[in-house]
Amino acid sequence: MFGKWCLSNFKIEKKRLSPQAYEKFVAMQLEKSRAKLDQELGIKVDMLAWPFGIYDEDLIKSAATAGYIAAFTMVRSPAGPSDNVMALPRYLVTDQDTGKTLGRLLTTDTR
Repeated sequence: MFGKWCLSNFKIEKKRLSPQAYEKFVAMQLEKSRAKLDQELGIKVDMLAWPFGIYDEDLIKSAATAGYIAAFTMVRSPAGPSDNVMALPRYLVTDQDTGKTLGRLLTTDTR
């Protein structure tokens, strides 16, 4: 559906680019991916899964500026009321997670 579109690794790009170029790059990545999803899905996308689980305070600010209201990390734990809405934990569910395995993911509180 999305062809060759894919988000880049922000850690790598931050090392490679000047601060100004990196800031522009981040804004473009967040805005372009959101616009593509809006167009392809026919809805307003306002939540983000951090690419590769990479985020920091500057990326959170950039995501909010791009119109995202929530974002998800790759931290495996249940979300709670004290979690930052722009860095919510989540469980990655794959085709392997069925039956009892999926049940454990849905009922286990690891905090």
